[in-house]
Amino acid sequence: MRRHPFDIAYNTTTSGFLPPWLLRSGTTTDAHTTAYAGCQPSCLRRALMVIPQPEDCTFVDFGCGKGRALIVATEFAFRRILGIELAPGLVTAARHNAQIVEKQYPQRTKIEVVQGDATAVPFPEGKLAIFLYHSFGPELVARMLSRISEAVVGGERTIFLIYENPVYGALVDAIQNFTRVHGENVPCAADEAGFAPDDTDTVVIWQIGGTSALPQRIGATLPIVIATPGWKAELRDETAKP
Repeated sequence: MRRHPFDIAYNTTTSGFLPPWLLRSGTTTDAHTTAYAGCQPSCLRRALMVIPQPEDCTFVDFGCGKGRALIVATEFAFRRILGIELAPGLVTAARHNAQIVEKQYPQRTKIEVVQGDATAVPFPEGKLAIFLYHSFGPELVARMLSRISEAVVGGERTIFLIYENPVYGALVDAIQNFTRVHGENVPCAADEAGFAPDDTDTVVIWQIGGTSALPQRIGATLPIVIATPGWKAELRDETAKP
């Protein structure tokens, strides 16, 4: 429960770890929710640098928790920033943090937080950058992927899926229309050391839809390896010599 340097910098409250039983919403979705822990800002920043023309794109965080990823997204010129969260207590925290950031940085894109099931709330129109930080179990991830696939049918819209700690990334790879464009094991920034289970966090970005695909970057094709079942994923070149 130590205060993350990110919160010291922004005067927000996104720190801490909350087990699933403290995140209950009274719906059937509770059975598929993982614990709350904020993403590592350095990892998400590296990923968002890959997204082209963010000013034409809406950033959407599925299971936004206390809003840390949403705040990181305000550092970029996204057209709109939207968080979706089911747990009432986390919604309240995310909205409070959004207000703090808006007062400090009124020139940045305003954060919107919606309470609801991320697998059911309607998608915004246009190009999307959807973020997921190991928020859900495999059943909800599969539902989310189905909705994303439906959202690009019959149109030219582009959707990027940014998956930090992609424990169920194999579900994305199994869908033919999702193309990996980026993959990286990102070392935590010096001030983040000790605030995450490991010294690195892994992020993979897929693209679906659009009239042209981004070129694959180095690391995009590395296999996702489950280091800790149900909890930790990383990219690993298993052909490399030890």
